[in-house]
Amino acid sequence: MPAFVLGSPLEDSSRRSLLIFDGDPTGFVTRPISVTPLAAFVVVALPPAILGLIKRHRAAREQAAARDRDDELV
Repeated sequence: MPAFVLGSPLEDSSRRSLLIFDGDPTGFVTRPISVTPLAAFVVVALPPAILGLIKRHRAAREQAAARDRDDELV
């Protein structure tokens, strides 16, 4: 729900910032006030993504091990 509320103003602010920085996206990471929300996003968004990848990898590895056990029984 917050994405619907904050999406449009965030997009407008990002466009305005890119205009101020002459289209250079490094302006978002060279100023402390803009690095703080970016870092917060990374801290919040990356762990679930990484955990999902780890779970998927473990499930695939377990399926492969189960298939190998089934092949040995045949």
